[in-house]
Amino acid sequence: VLHGPEAARPFLRDAVRLGHEDGGVIDLAEITSVVAESALRVEDHEVAAVLYAAATMVLDVSRAVVAPWQRTRIDESVEALRSLLDPARFRVLWEQGNAMTPDEMVDFARQHLGMDPA
Repeated sequence: VLHGPEAARPFLRDAVRLGHEDGGVIDLAEITSVVAESALRVEDHEVAAVLYAAATMVLDVSRAVVAPWQRTRIDESVEALRSLLDPARFRVLWEQGNAMTPDEMVDFARQHLGMDPA
């Protein structure tokens, strides 16, 4: 029986697929932040940084109201990544995520989850 992030992958794949089919961009950004959390937990720090940057950009630009617990989780995870990655590398990854369109964000999350692009 799988536990932890690997056990969550099938559910994350479903969430990304359903979010892309039926959800709005804010839903996709929230789902992407969960995929980023999964990447962080398996120590795929660079993927996590890109996904968090893309998700927070969408959430910030849309002025979406994010639950306080969710914003705290995202902020704490981003701070953890800042401490784990070289500052220059973190900036490059953050800029890469910030420059993504919502479709590119979804494709990047799908790729991380081993899915075909949308």
